[in-house]
Amino acid sequence: MRNYWNKFKNYNIHLNISASVDGLILDKQFRSFKDESLNNLRNTEFYNKLISFITEIKGGFHPMICAQSVDEWIENYKWWDS
Repeated sequence: MRNYWNKFKNYNIHLNISASVDGLILDKQFRSFKDESLNNLRNTEFYNKLISFITEIKGGFHPMICAQSVDEWIENYKWWDS
């Protein structure tokens, strides 16, 4: 994404990016990769890099919400808030 963002920036165009993610609490449970060995890619380091990048480019986040995860929403919110 950084490469795309930089290309637009070179033309003085602000590309607004919003990351659509569940968060660490819900990802593995509800957004599993088809290849489950990849699930560990979305770990604390992944989220730290994502948050750093989105903050740097003044982007945003929006949650991916699914009915199956309703019982975990409060804990997931606490994780995002921290």
